[in-house]
Amino acid sequence: MHNVRRLSQALSNEITRRCEEKHGVIIGYDRRFLSKQAAEASSEIFAGNNIPTILLSEDAPTPLITYATAREGSAYGLVFTASHNPLEWNGLKVFHSDGALLLDDETRHIETETNALTPGDVIKLELDLALEDGIVRHKDYNNEYVDAVESLIDLEAIRKDGLKVIVDPMYGVGQLTLGTVLTEARCRVTFIHEHHHPLFGGRSPAPSLEGLRMLSSQMKEDGYDVGLTMDGDADRIAILDEQGRYSSVNDLLLLLYWYLHEVRGERGGVVRNFSTTHLLDRPGHYKYLRDDDTGEYWSVSWQPVGKNLDQARYECRHGLSYSKFTCDYQNIHAEQTLFIPLDDDVELWDLKIRNTGVKPHRSGLPRHFTGCDERGPHQSSKMPPAHRGIAEGASQPGLRSALVRSRLV
Repeated sequence: MHNVRRLSQALSNEITRRCEEKHGVIIGYDRRFLSKQAAEASSEIFAGNNIPTILLSEDAPTPLITYATAREGSAYGLVFTASHNPLEWNGLKVFHSDGALLLDDETRHIETETNALTPGDVIKLELDLALEDGIVRHKDYNNEYVDAVESLIDLEAIRKDGLKVIVDPMYGVGQLTLGTVLTEARCRVTFIHEHHHPLFGGRSPAPSLEGLRMLSSQMKEDGYDVGLTMDGDADRIAILDEQGRYSSVNDLLLLLYWYLHEVRGERGGVVRNFSTTHLLDRPGHYKYLRDDDTGEYWSVSWQPVGKNLDQARYECRHGLSYSKFTCDYQNIHAEQTLFIPLDDDVELWDLKIRNTGVKPHRSGLPRHFTGCDERGPHQSSKMPPAHRGIAEGASQPGLRSALVRSRLV
């Protein structure tokens, strides 16, 4: 624990330099090998530096600890975890008083100071004495955190659906809080890989497609409505639909963004990190098609969906003030033209969709478009529950194409 103690001393020094000792720190940990012991060793150093320390009573999700850090206004929140990384590693996440991670220059400064410290520079107070003195105390935030999460979601809507859910916490720390929320939402919940295993069953606790084959198989066999999985410290999540199909984190972020904006009516800027999907930068600017019979969807332009080019054909042409995209996939030809007129500060979109095969298709169209066929202009009001950006339409024999136009101001 030598490195843990030196790092905790460097953080203690930074708190002392900022005169923030009274704000204290919160220390949590996951189920990874030696995480609890590292948290206890760290609390002894903060106690030795006369910094009040809250040591969580049990292993907990990283989001709970960031919540508690902001709730208490602590100088730092510490989580001993290596997140989704291989089982032989362990590490430390450090958060500011608002729950945000330290910036690169801050972490480099702490690293430099840590490496310069010797064992003689470390001040320590044994844990049993620190607990007796009260400079270190145990606290449980589970109920408070669950209440905070439930205040942000529509529990009644979930209860009405009576969902059958299967959860794989990957031997991590997410089963208690997520299980409580799902149970209070009246879901019928089954857990796999939920017991404490410091080596995560011999695999990295990462919610990737490769690691979810067992979850997907069990979903199909037992008829679950949704599958959920988290990484080791429960700050990453993945979702499988009722057919056991994997939804990427970037897809979930888009869905969350849409929900907050369209359903909750929230407005304001959005901050994302570099590794997050760029689709958040221009929501609504891409047009998608969906085969309602299979659930498969694709975009008129190759990106953002990026269908296999051995199966789909795409073209892109650029001219003066316009761009034209065409796509041929599954016997559906789509053509989208974007045009900016010289005399108006608008962008005009034309989208044409044609069934080039002999089989009728039930396909989704962008909701804010108005369709035009021999019946004249029309717009469908039937909407799938998870995609407001799509309106329902069907190509029938004798009605093989549709033209939709929209003016975006």
